[in-house]
Amino acid sequence: MKTTSEAECACGGPGEAGVVGSLTEHTGSASAVDQESGISAKLDEHTRLLMENSRKLTDLQEQLAKCQNTIEQKTYANVVASKSPQQVTLLAFSE
Repeated sequence: MKTTSEAECACGGPGEAGVVGSLTEHTGSASAVDQESGISAKLDEHTRLLMENSRKLTDLQEQLAKCQNTIEQKTYANVVASKSPQQVTLLAFSE
């Protein structure tokens, strides 16, 4: 593989247009294909994991909403079922 200065020379120097050899000429076609398929496999795996994570988050949000509704219903039922506060009548004493 060429160094940066060698690549610049092959291209006609920094900032100049020149002729560059093919990718397979400098890296070898087998290694380029292996790297590409490895990257593709990793992208596929990450995509699968992200989709799975998204589904799990959606499931957790649904479970959380159900639990929150249950808690609200129980709290409301407890308030309604509790004894209402007794009214205290204050008598004004006149002297």
